[in-house]
Amino acid sequence: MASPTWCWEAFSEVSKCMLMNPAILRRHIHIHRVFILLVLLFLGLPVSSSTGLAGEKTTGVKRLSAGELRDVVRGNKGKVLILSFWSTLSSVSKQEITFLNELYGAYNGKALEIIAVNVEGAEPDVIAPFVEMMQIKYPVFVGGDDIIEEYDIQFIPVTFILGRDGKVQTKEIGFGEETKPKLSKYIDKLLAEE
Repeated sequence: MASPTWCWEAFSEVSKCMLMNPAILRRHIHIHRVFILLVLLFLGLPVSSSTGLAGEKTTGVKRLSAGELRDVVRGNKGKVLILSFWSTLSSVSKQEITFLNELYGAYNGKALEIIAVNVEGAEPDVIAPFVEMMQIKYPVFVGGDDIIEEYDIQFIPVTFILGRDGKVQTKEIGFGEETKPKLSKYIDKLLAEE
């Protein structure tokens, strides 16, 4: 039986040839959903693990509108906030997720919060197995076109770092080895500010 990691990597290799921008994301959304559902069915994973009924398991991944995301950002005022927009279809996003997991552990207990928003258009229950497979430790949400437009997301992944005042301090498009020390240094600088 194929492993979930292999399936995601295979699909990422195919999809990384596509330029990830809002127009292409919207055009290919149906194909992505069908592929993800087929992979989940092939692996025997539950397609839906959250019904919202009392006593049943929930995924923890929730859908957010642009307005709700603004509320989440406001709710984290006083903290340094990393706001990451990503896709399961991007191998670069997977690298960033691994790094953000490391950051989340390293800065645990400090005034840092990480929020991830998947913007590929899939439903939360479809994203949940990926979140579990990647062992994402920080809050994960699913956003739609309103978030893509509000944050002018044209490439995936894109990461915003907000200061304690809730204002965007920097924006990082893509992710690579050179990004790690750059983001860590910037976060340390913002955390040192009172």
